[in-house]
Amino acid sequence: MTLWSFIGVESASVAAGVVKNPKRNVPIATIGGVLIAAVCYVLSTTAIMGMIPNAALRLSASPFGDAARLALGNTAGAIVSFCAAAGCLGSLGGWTLLAGQTAKAAADDGLFPPIFSRVNQAGTPVAGLLIVGVLMTIFQFSSISPNAAKEFGLVSSVSVIFTLVPYLYTCAALLLLGHGHFGKARPLYLFITFIAFIYCIWAVVGSGAKEVMWSFVTLMVITAFYALNYNRIHKNPYPLDAPVDKA
Repeated sequence: MTLWSFIGVESASVAAGVVKNPKRNVPIATIGGVLIAAVCYVLSTTAIMGMIPNAALRLSASPFGDAARLALGNTAGAIVSFCAAAGCLGSLGGWTLLAGQTAKAAADDGLFPPIFSRVNQAGTPVAGLLIVGVLMTIFQFSSISPNAAKEFGLVSSVSVIFTLVPYLYTCAALLLLGHGHFGKARPLYLFITFIAFIYCIWAVVGSGAKEVMWSFVTLMVITAFYALNYNRIHKNPYPLDAPVDKA
């Protein structure tokens, strides 16, 4: 759950292809977003923990609404709860658009079917957004549970495991691409990469067995589709017979 809260810090880099001056704006958005979110989280949670007893806070379904209700009355609590719901809807829209751009980038690289790279006159991958939306809806219905907290736990755990995979690849890419270019900072980079590797593995081990199983099955299916799609695009890229040197 802790790692789930930090998913999204890399979102700005996903949309780098449609951002003006990405070399400057993407780092600013990434670091600035993390700092702003951290300040808001720390200040708001500190205020709530100071207003609501720990026993009541653990059972609260809407901590911000309860805090506003204690400070300003029932009307304020209802307004805060409504704002929280509106914020969730806004976040859902942002994540949906981000998923469309991610699928488009994968399709541009030949990793996804070409339909995901189709855009309208405004440059929006409409078909990809519709497909992603349908798949997200199907997944939600397939994981539906009478207990909302249990359903959220399942979705968040699977999402975290899927997110850890590119994190592991990023660590490996840092070692491969940075080999010979680290200079005197090589021990520092190796230490950071080692810690990242250990944390990713520890996070997967700490997940539930059911979540890890379904995530692994999904990864195997994705790998099979990747191989089929690669062979469709590249005709005999690796010939078995080496060319004969007639000289």
